[in-house]
Amino acid sequence: MSYISNMPIGVLLSASVLITVLGDFFAKYWSTAPSKTSLYYLAMGCWMLANVFFISSLLKKPLVTMGLMFTLANIVGFTLVGFFVFGESISTVQTIGTCVGFIALVLLGIN
Repeated sequence: MSYISNMPIGVLLSASVLITVLGDFFAKYWSTAPSKTSLYYLAMGCWMLANVFFISSLLKKPLVTMGLMFTLANIVGFTLVGFFVFGESISTVQTIGTCVGFIALVLLGIN
């Protein structure tokens, strides 16, 4: 565990986000074929592993800071996966809502 705790904050956050988005990918793929329970367990495993990195990041930065950075990066990640991998469309209203939510999270993170 100390090896992970000694990683730079950018590495911890990047690993947490990438592994979470990978879990989101497996979860979405499972939702299209619920009989493939291995995808369900892969998603759960990814999300648990991602939190090992996220929790370690809290040793370096406050929860609010890390939570906002993690959330913003995940919004970008799962939106890109949904759009490019699964061909999900995003309506104008959803795009505006996502942008407003993104701006709100940024504003919440300003000291």
